[in-house]
Amino acid sequence: MSTQAIKTTLLENIDNDFLDILGYVRLDASKIEGINYNNNYGNGSILIYSSSNGPTHVFIQGDGKMNTTKATAQSDPLTEITIAAGQYKQLYFTNGNYSVYIEKKNLYRLDYSQPNTSYKCIAGLKDLTQLIGCNSLYSFQHQFGPIDGYINGDIRTLYRLPSLSIIRGQYSNISGEILSTDTKSNVWVFNTPVYGDFTKILKNSTEAANDPFKGDKNGKLCTADVSQANAVYKILEASDTLTWKTTRDSAAYIIAFNNYPDFGNDLDAMLINQADCTDGKTTVTGRDTNIFVRGNRTSASDAAVATLKSKGYHVRVNGLVL
Repeated sequence: MSTQAIKTTLLENIDNDFLDILGYVRLDASKIEGINYNNNYGNGSILIYSSSNGPTHVFIQGDGKMNTTKATAQSDPLTEITIAAGQYKQLYFTNGNYSVYIEKKNLYRLDYSQPNTSYKCIAGLKDLTQLIGCNSLYSFQHQFGPIDGYINGDIRTLYRLPSLSIIRGQYSNISGEILSTDTKSNVWVFNTPVYGDFTKILKNSTEAANDPFKGDKNGKLCTADVSQANAVYKILEASDTLTWKTTRDSAAYIIAFNNYPDFGNDLDAMLINQADCTDGKTTVTGRDTNIFVRGNRTSASDAAVATLKSKGYHVRVNGLVL
């Protein structure tokens, strides 16, 4: 029996539009009151890539519609589309109550794109376990602030997917622990309940502006030995308890901090080491010029603070301007 025949048979025998279908990821949409695009398409979208191994089938069950171009009115509304092998579609959705089903077998990328909180792709992934079986999935990204409860689940589920290399779940309800033994490096979980040891992520990532974590959303802490961060790192927005246990190479960039992370007794070591590192900032007063931190500083780092200031960095310790 073909995939289409299986889908038709299943849907003819259920009354609930939100049941799982074998071999498909299910995204659920709930109508958002007060947002005026009941008959239009929201600005937010989902980018779906199909792997080179075959096509990916996408369909809607319920009162929703989708389109492949952003529009202010429904034009050529779709309830079903097949994305050819090696191709992608940017799908925009209407406001309503429905489910979106995406075939798992050849799904290569599932990336949410939402420009703001007023217009969003409302088809949410209510549980990351929906992705189990997506063995070709390379990228899962969600990079904007949605409605609460929009993307949910334990990050350990994502680590079970054999091909997944890019995990970006900012401003979501993804939770769980990052382990010091984890090998994935391209992980962003900024402003989520995810916690744990991010040292290896900082060490392996090659993105200079990557803010992979900003923890304590649910009272659980993130930590990292920031001295091991990749040499390209210039800014880290964490407000957590961090450490500085090794010596960062002098060719590595100075790392700016804007949210007063607590280095405790490692604060002197961090300032002294950073003073010997390379000035990589590109602004005079921007985020990449601030070293705003907390911790236990002594006179041992006085010369380092003077050096950092001479390089154009603004140093504050425990709220005091130095």
